[in-house]
Amino acid sequence: MLERMRARSRPDDGASAVEFALVFPILIVLVFGIISFGVLFAQQLALNNGVRQGARLIVVEGSPTTKTCAAAVTAVRDSTGPAIAMNTADINVLVQRTSSSPCGSGNNPTSGTVVCTNSINVATSTQQSVVITATYRADLIMIPPIPGFPSGFDLTSKAVYKCEFN
Repeated sequence: MLERMRARSRPDDGASAVEFALVFPILIVLVFGIISFGVLFAQQLALNNGVRQGARLIVVEGSPTTKTCAAAVTAVRDSTGPAIAMNTADINVLVQRTSSSPCGSGNNPTSGTVVCTNSINVATSTQQSVVITATYRADLIMIPPIPGFPSGFDLTSKAVYKCEFN
């Protein structure tokens, strides 16, 4: 009887190894997908925080001479610094007021002043706002890359703060 039981178990030897070999790649892709999503989510949160800090710097803090485009860009990049796998030098920042063209030049202005004056324009009865938009190309952490799946995503964040303080 014992020999019959052994004879029946022999054809199933290695079946679990084959099943594991079939399931393991799917499991690995799933785990790395979850990790990549977590990293992207953390980077998006850091980018959101950065644009809020940059807009707040222009609207609230300091004197009008410190409210420059370069200061806003620096505030955005400094606030996003602790994000996982994020190179803050690659963040493109656009600083502008709703009533005028972007200050400075390009997406990373190093000159120009964004001064919030006259929080309410009596002539047109509209408020000025500071608009800061930041974009970042986030690469996925996938080993190896999956064909047909994007290797990264463009993250975008925008903050619009009203100029309520002079």
